[in-house]
Amino acid sequence: VLRSLVQCSMPTSLPPPAPSCSARAQDESPRAASSESRATTAAERSLDSALAFSPGGSLSGSMAGKKSGGVVEVFDRKQRHREEQQRGILQFNLKPSKGLAYLESCGHFAHEPREVAKFLHAFKDQLDKTVIGDYLGKEKEYEGGFCVKVLHEYIDMMDFDTMVFDDAIRHFLSGFRLPGEAQKIDRMMEKFAERYCTQTQAGPDSVFPSADTAFVLAFSIIMLNTDLHNPAIPDERRMTKKIFRRQVEGIANGGNLPDDFLDGIFDRIRLNPISLKDDDALRDKASKGSEETALSAILGPSVPLERRRQQAFHLEREDIIKASESLFQVSRKQAHAK
Repeated sequence: VLRSLVQCSMPTSLPPPAPSCSARAQDESPRAASSESRATTAAERSLDSALAFSPGGSLSGSMAGKKSGGVVEVFDRKQRHREEQQRGILQFNLKPSKGLAYLESCGHFAHEPREVAKFLHAFKDQLDKTVIGDYLGKEKEYEGGFCVKVLHEYIDMMDFDTMVFDDAIRHFLSGFRLPGEAQKIDRMMEKFAERYCTQTQAGPDSVFPSADTAFVLAFSIIMLNTDLHNPAIPDERRMTKKIFRRQVEGIANGGNLPDDFLDGIFDRIRLNPISLKDDDALRDKASKGSEETALSAILGPSVPLERRRQQAFHLEREDIIKASESLFQVSRKQAHAK
């Protein structure tokens, strides 16, 4: 279609001069052919005039052809860019280093920690959160400490300025899943506490004398979350406000954090547990829902919806319990070291 537009936009040739009488006599073509040629030339002129018209004034056919070609090039470039992004995301979910190398080779971003951190934030809803957590938790020896630098850039891009402490933890954990290794969790939570205190310590509501205090409290909040919402723990053995306060005694440089501050955290965690898989659970539910509809149409209803919800709930809690156990091991080692 574009080739036809460009051809039509080119200047049309003048109609051939009327043949002489002798030429007409020698011409073996029927007179109808000459009439058809003149009609074709007139049609080309009409099409050229139509292409040159624009509501804002006259526009030459060559200009229209150039603009049409430019639009197509932009569309193709954007389409190719999206296809490269999707391919890079798929490769990242299988092997992060391979996916990042592919996107860097396509020119999507440079091999710099801040650029990779931007990518992880921008596409967190499409990337596997377990893979993101494992990548951000890599040891200092891995790739010369590149992943640790990405972790620092990733957290430094987050804004906790107006958030209460437990909401900041929720926001922090919304983009990835904590890895199972205690040392990785320790490294992540330490940087989180540092970032939170940097942004809030100058405010009137700041209660942390140092980032170490926020670091220890973050551990305690995740363990509180597990204790209150672990279905394996009987209700009579769950943590109370009094026990929670006693657990964090002396963490503020030998002093205690305000009771109303700790009680507020306790109440919010009890009413709204911290979930490490919110987005993944929603995607999984949508996927299972579509599969259930398709299978039910053929085979009839299979596993009840309520039972599947309970199974998903228990699987999620098991992951949180594992993460909390790792945190408990770290805090116990730190207590023995002191």
